[in-house]
Amino acid sequence: MLYPAVGLYLFVMSVVIQSETVAKGCFTDAFVVNAACTYRQAYCEALEDPYFSRNCLTLRAISHALANLIMPISEYPRLLQSVLPDTSPGRGIVEKMGEATEELCYLHRELVRLCHGLEGQSVEMDLAALVSEVVHTLLEEVGALLVPSIHIESDADPVYLFAPQEAIYHLIRDLCVRAITATSDQHQLIIRVGTVNLTSAALGAELELTPGPYAALRVTDDGKSLNDEEWAECFCPFARCAVNDHHDLGLSAVYRTVRHLQGTCLYQTRNRQGTDILILFPQTNR
Repeated sequence: MLYPAVGLYLFVMSVVIQSETVAKGCFTDAFVVNAACTYRQAYCEALEDPYFSRNCLTLRAISHALANLIMPISEYPRLLQSVLPDTSPGRGIVEKMGEATEELCYLHRELVRLCHGLEGQSVEMDLAALVSEVVHTLLEEVGALLVPSIHIESDADPVYLFAPQEAIYHLIRDLCVRAITATSDQHQLIIRVGTVNLTSAALGAELELTPGPYAALRVTDDGKSLNDEEWAECFCPFARCAVNDHHDLGLSAVYRTVRHLQGTCLYQTRNRQGTDILILFPQTNR
């Protein structure tokens, strides 16, 4: 027997997430040609080789220092709350300590991902199936009632990618979290998965890619957008995020994963009405 609350949750999930296969493909030749003119290419010099190799040593040192710091202080808030009276003004300080510790833990996890996230073994994966898994898992964590309507479109034929699966999983998750944070339950998030075939050498040069087949992942939302200056910093670590107004790693782990796999990350803003991120992964790097 299905409990009423569970039944309601599953009903909401079915309404929030809609999946569809596109017989003619999500990305037509006309779209690819237009993309070279309308999208901008993300770039962060600090995350490009050989700069990243040198910076990675510093980032790993910071990550190690954070790990040593978090271990002893993470227990303090809980211990202090157990001895402080409910009316003590010190409880407010303890809560702030707890929030600061959580931010340090988050930063540590992101640094580990940035420095070590691509060390896993590469496997062949169905990109559309992985997108669906990420979205459903994310909704279970944040609650289906708190996110915008999500529409997943994919080519009729499976789109395979050979890469470290955990890195691609978190890449998809990062893009979805950024979009959900920038939108509300009154907006829409569209995720498209398909294959793009760059047949023109001129077009490939425009996108700094070699001609050939690419797995394409496009995440579009109609929520809060970014201006040109904010986009320029969005893919760089420790830049101020315009969405949550905090210094964090933004989409730097996404950028590093894409560049490591010899792909490219493109973006465009539609008059401050939402964002559009297009990622292309070569399918010939196995």
